Amino acid sequence: MYKLETGAGSIKAEKETIKRLNKLEEAKGLLLKLEPLAEAIADAEERELDLRQESRDVHARIAELNAEFEKNLKAKMEKDSTRKEKTFDFAALHKKREAVSAKIDDLNKKIDELKANFDKAQAAWNEWRIEAQQKYADKIAAERAEREREWKAKEEARKLERRRARAAKKLNPHKVEIEICGTLIAYLEQKVKFHQREEEEARKRKELATFDPTAFGTVLGGQNNDEWLFGDRTKKTKPAAKKAEKPAAPAANEVAKDQQKKQVHHSADKAAAFAQVQVEAPATYGAIAATVKLLQEKKKTFESKIVLNPDDVDVTTSEDEAEAEVADDSTVVASTAAPAA
Repeated sequence: MYKLETGAGSIKAEKETIKRLNKLEEAKGLLLKLEPLAEAIADAEERELDLRQESRDVHARIAELNAEFEKNLKAKMEKDSTRKEKTFDFAALHKKREAVSAKIDDLNKKIDELKANFDKAQAAWNEWRIEAQQKYADKIAAERAEREREWKAKEEARKLERRRARAAKKLNPHKVEIEICGTLIAYLEQKVKFHQREEEEARKRKELATFDPTAFGTVLGGQNNDEWLFGDRTKKTKPAAKKAEKPAAPAANEVAKDQQKKQVHHSADKAAAFAQVQVEAPATYGAIAATVKLLQEKKKTFESKIVLNPDDVDVTTSEDEAEAEVADDSTVVASTAAPAA
């Protein structure tokens, strides 16, 4: 059984043990710090060896360059000694120098003369330039005045043309509505015509599908064929049976009774055109005839409002006419303005 020791001796031993443990911890920390230092020292030693090798290579290169320099210096000294041995004629050099100086003086005189001539020519050119600029400015001003005069004349012509267009519009104030009515009438008649054509083609396809050739007898086959080829053709043939009369074709804006309740589809543009003349667009093919009749009556009503005598139209510079002129001017400016970048 474990026996707990008491007394001063055991406490002291425990404190010493704790101190030893603390020292071991400190030593462990120092070892951990020394490990990277050892690696750094190894790297430094390796780097030192590399630097020593590089130093040896640099010294070897310096030695090579020194040898080459000594060689070149020796060759230069030999050339200098050879040049010194040769004599040089300084008198001839002075004569050449004096001849060159005389040529330079002559050239300077020519330059002065050319400069004087240039100054005279420049003064004459400046005088001509001022006169030419003035003539050019006068020409530009005259051209600008001519362009302004032409522009005013064209502007007056454009205003007169716009005034005439407004007068023509007053002569026929419902020109657009008349054109829309005519377009819609043609559109509806064309739509009925296409529908009739589709129905006729469908009827023919149906008749072709149910066609029975035996109902009309054999045309070329067996004995009848021989009789037709070698028989007496002078004999009168039996008259063919009369074909059944086709029913009368419907009018351009009418459809068959069994197709009158079929719906008609219109595009957004056509629906807007119907709304513009205040006529309801037909929803079925049966309503097309009544709509065409109503459009024709509308067209006649609009045409009745056309002014036949141009003298009855008052085109003056009244307030309404002035406002219309300003509106036309703003429209022209907007249409001729340069596009935005």
